[in-house]
Amino acid sequence: TTYIADGHHRSAIISKLNKTKRKNKKLQFNRLFSAFFSFDQLQIHEFNRSVDILDEISPTKLIADLSKYCHIKYIGKPFRPARIHELGMLINHEWYSLKWKKKAFKHFHDTKVITDTQMLNELILEEIMGIKDIRNDNRIKYVEGIKELEGLLQKTLKIDTRIGFAMYPL
Repeated sequence: TTYIADGHHRSAIISKLNKTKRKNKKLQFNRLFSAFFSFDQLQIHEFNRSVDILDEISPTKLIADLSKYCHIKYIGKPFRPARIHELGMLINHEWYSLKWKKKAFKHFHDTKVITDTQMLNELILEEIMGIKDIRNDNRIKYVEGIKELEGLLQKTLKIDTRIGFAMYPL
């Protein structure tokens, strides 16, 4: 069994280019550089987000809207999710734990694999916050997990209107 951890976009592009190759025989896309590692040698990091949105939605309204899909618990200190379907949220210098309610999963009844990223994007960023173009909206800043919670704190606290989301590693 092979899991493509990093490079999944490159793999998809090679596949698309090979389909193009069938039309143009001169193109050569028959190789993909790869490295294989034993699972016990991998360190998988989260991919956190900082969203500049509090000038468009109040914290109170946001938390009320989130309660439709999440169990919300005040934590008070930096919070890293311990399991899948759990997120950390930093808002106004306060940390909360978010756990998806059963109702949230009903939106994905036709989906074989449901990820927290997909749920965050569709239920929170799109539906609640009204962000339609997740990949290109400049209000969303990504924070690599290697920067840990400190990186998320720095990015989020830099601007008062930002909210941070700490994700469990995919």
